[in-house]
Amino acid sequence: MCADNPEIAWDVFDAIVTGLISDGGSAINSGMGETRIGGEVVESSRRTYGHAINGPIGRVAEGLLDALNALKLGENAGLPGEIQTRVERLLAVPGEGSDHAVAILVRQLRWLYFLDREWVMNRVMPWFAFDHPASEPTWNAYLSAAKFPQVEIGERLKPMLLEIFPTVYQWSWDRDLTKVAAQMVIELSIFRQGEPDCITINEARQCIRNMSDANRQDAIFRLGQIGQREDDGWVSHVVPFIEQTWPRERKFRTTEMVSAWVNLLDDTGDYFPLVLKSVRRFLVPVEQESHWLYRFTREIGGQEPLTTKHPAAVLDMLDAIVSNDPQAAPQELSLILDLIEATDPSLARDRRYYRLIDLVEKR
Repeated sequence: MCADNPEIAWDVFDAIVTGLISDGGSAINSGMGETRIGGEVVESSRRTYGHAINGPIGRVAEGLLDALNALKLGENAGLPGEIQTRVERLLAVPGEGSDHAVAILVRQLRWLYFLDREWVMNRVMPWFAFDHPASEPTWNAYLSAAKFPQVEIGERLKPMLLEIFPTVYQWSWDRDLTKVAAQMVIELSIFRQGEPDCITINEARQCIRNMSDANRQDAIFRLGQIGQREDDGWVSHVVPFIEQTWPRERKFRTTEMVSAWVNLLDDTGDYFPLVLKSVRRFLVPVEQESHWLYRFTREIGGQEPLTTKHPAAVLDMLDAIVSNDPQAAPQELSLILDLIEATDPSLARDRRYYRLIDLVEKR
C-alpha cells in the first residue's frame, strides 16, 4: 500500500494504531501465553522479543520497518520523517506495547545504524542503560539477534556488557539468552583485540566470575567451538585464554564445570595433551557417577578414541576426575583402562593406573 498510495497507507496505519491503543490499551498485549511445566506456571518476563512478535504493536512495528525497507535507502540516508514520527508514536504506547516496539527496533539495530547513525546513537543507545525503563526489552532483543553490532555501537555497549552478569539474572528470561551473553564475552575477548569494543583479560575474568555455573559451562562450550572452527584455534586462542583469563579460584571448580571441561577435551583430537595441560588445574574428583566419558571408549565419526591416541594423557585426566569412592567410578572406567593397557602396556604399572583399576575391582 505504501508503494501504491503512501497517503492512504499512512492513514490506515494511523487508524490501526489509534484503534489498538483505544480503551486504555487493552488490545495491545501479546498473544503469547504463560509457560507451564508439570502443570505449574513458570514465571517468565513479558518484556521480550518473543512477546513482541506475538503482539499487535510488535506486528505494527514490523510493518513499519517493512515499509522502511521498501524504500531501499542507502548508508546513512537517514530515517524519513513519516517513519520517525510513527516510531515515536509506537514508543509512547502504554503498557507492554512500547516494550514490543522497542524490541522490534533493537532487533534491527545493525540495519538501523546503517541507515541513520545519529538517530540510533542518540535515540536508541540510551535504552541499553540498566537504569533506563526500556532496558530489559532492549537487551532481550539485542541478545536474541545474537549478532555483533558495528564497532561504534560495541564501544558504547561495552561498559554495560561488562555488567551484564549478574544483572541479566534479575530478568526472568529463557536461559538461551544468558548463554548468548556468556559467549559474546568470550568472542569479544578473543577476537576483538585492539578494537574499542574489546574485552580485556581482566574484564573477561571478572565477567566469568559473575556468571552462574551454567553460563560458565556455556563459555567453555564456546571455547570448544572456537578451537574446532578456527585455524590453529586450540593453540592460538583456546589455550592462551584458559591459561591467562579463566579464573582460578577453587569455588569455580565444581562437578558441573568438570563435565564441561571434559566435553571440551574430547573434541581436541591431536591437541588433547596440550589442552589438558591447561585445563588440568581446573579438574577435581567427581563425587557422583558420570556419563560423559563414552567418547573416550569408542570410535566416533571415523575417529579413533582419544584413549588409543593419547593413553598417557587420558590416564592423567582420569586420575584428576575420578574420586576414591568405588561407587562413584564411571561405568566407562573399566573399558577405558583396558584400552590404555592395550595401547601402552607400560602404563599398567603406573601408580595412577593401580588406583583406578582398584576402584573397578571394588565396584
